[in-house]
Amino acid sequence: MRQRPIEEERHCGEMKIKLEDDAMIGDLLAFLRDEGCIAYNESASGTIEAIAPRLFGRDEASKIRGLVERWQSNRPHLTIDIED
Repeated sequence: MRQRPIEEERHCGEMKIKLEDDAMIGDLLAFLRDEGCIAYNESASGTIEAIAPRLFGRDEASKIRGLVERWQSNRPHLTIDIED
């Protein structure tokens, strides 16, 4: 059996995004989806879970954080918590 060399950990998992104002969830979901992310509302916890396809680990987290920051720049009054 051939094994791949160990590189950077290949973490593929969703980021959890919690908005202070639940009324803005649909707007952020639409934005993330328009930017190519897979995003959905986890209504039980009140969070958005987002995945950036074809990206892993730090690259994925950086992409999603950047998108959320860009979206938030037009809504500076809104508090957002992000958990990787």
